[in-house]
Amino acid sequence: MSDSHAQAGRYPDPGLKRPNKTDWARVVKKGFKSDGSSCSTDTIFGVRIGVTSSKHHPDLPANVHDYRYFCGGLLGARLVADLEYLHGCIRCTDAGLTGFAAILRPAARFRARRRFHILRQFGHVAWANHRKAGHRGPPPKGDLW
Repeated sequence: MSDSHAQAGRYPDPGLKRPNKTDWARVVKKGFKSDGSSCSTDTIFGVRIGVTSSKHHPDLPANVHDYRYFCGGLLGARLVADLEYLHGCIRCTDAGLTGFAAILRPAARFRARRRFHILRQFGHVAWANHRKAGHRGPPPKGDLW
């Protein structure tokens, strides 16, 4: 069991490849721009997890999540994108909360899980809107997309 899996509880890390600059650029040409964390802040306890930008940010979980939603995918891809977001938030906050701030890691993991649950409840609207708009980015080879 990976460290990230243990921290996230019962939610497995999908372990997807991060989008490369070429795939990201192709999706931007189709109109993609991440709004970071749409319904929340772009930080968890001061650790950046997203930014409003069309620039390539493969290490920010909110931006990669927006990329995945924009590209769509096969059945189950929304769940995988949401799981990737959860584990990305945990990785970012664990790396960013060091020294004395490390005491906040359990609370940061709780917030990451809470955001995941909110995504599962309400993210279907954004997912459906991208499907209706016909957004389809380039499917990375060997991925669910």
